[in-house]
Amino acid sequence: MPPLRLIRTAGLVNALFVLFHLWLGWQIHHWAQLNAGLRGLLEIFNACGTLFILFLAVVGLAFPREAAASALGRLTLWLGAALYAMRGLAEFVVTPQANLPIVATCFATALLYAAILWIARPRLASA
Repeated sequence: MPPLRLIRTAGLVNALFVLFHLWLGWQIHHWAQLNAGLRGLLEIFNACGTLFILFLAVVGLAFPREAAASALGRLTLWLGAALYAMRGLAEFVVTPQANLPIVATCFATALLYAAILWIARPRLASA
């Protein structure tokens, strides 16, 4: 599969994650049983994370060529891979019990970014 199609696929996946996190933010905001200070902190982290995921979605959907060809675009792809790999690992390190659907979703997305980086890697000119 060409790297631009994979980058657009990653953009679409991130757009779906943005929708999920908007819904999640609404749920957190109305979670009455949660301590108000903790709820506020979760809302802040969710809002900031959603903005970062939105950035990944916009890059993937609107700027796939730049993501594949420029240094800044490739850095963005690396950050996408790192975000999802770290989020998947955090399920084992931080939470009392890992949520396997979250782990699988995060690692699958990290692997998508890894595949993009591998396929779109700069080739050395043969001498």
